[in-house]
Parts: sequence; C-alpha cells; structure tokens
Amino acid sequence: MTQEYAPPPLPESPASRSKGLATISLLLGLVALVVSWLSIVGMVISVLAVVLGIIARRRSQAQVLSILGIITGTIGLVISLYLTTTAGFFLHVEEPCGCIEEQSSTLLTPTTLG
Repeated sequence: MTQEYAPPPLPESPASRSKGLATISLLLGLVALVVSWLSIVGMVISVLAVVLGIIARRRSQAQVLSILGIITGTIGLVISLYLTTTAGFFLHVEEPCGCIEEQSSTLLTPTTLG
C-alpha cells in the first residue's frame, strides 16, 4: 500500500489580493483613458484608478501593475479636467446685440440711392 502525499493548500496571501488591486487599478486606468471625454465619469474612474494603484503599491509586489494603474489614472484625470475646464470655450454662443438695429438702418436701400 502506497500512500499518496498531497500537499496542504496554500493560504491566500495578501500579495495576491494586492495584485488583484493593482490589476483593477490598471484596468480602471485604461477605462479612464477611454471615457475621459465624459467629464464626471472620467474623473471618478480616474480617481479610483489612482487610489487603488496607491493602495496596491503599498501592499504588494506587483509594482509594475500598480504604477501603470497610477499613470493611466492620472493621465485620464488630466484629460477629464482639461476637457471640463475648456468645454465652455468650445461652445460659442452668439447673443443678439443692439447693434443689429443700427446696422439695418444704415444699409443702402434702393430709395436712398437715387
């Protein structure tokens, strides 16, 4: 009779949970880059990506993923803020002014020519 040895299951380590946070941070950062033109949505997703990236960086060995999450989240946040602050400049609104009446009275009409 031979007994087969089965190793005990590995406990879930905090590093694997933090790697999950780093992965989520990177995915949220990439989503933030895509939806950064939606000002409020882009800002919220970007902030979440940066915060999760910072938390993952402090907890884990997955430094590259968390740094990429922080970078993509920051870029998405900058784009969202830029588009939010400059949106008013792109929307040109023409308001009627009182000078239109003055211009219409000075136009040459056939009766004034001759």
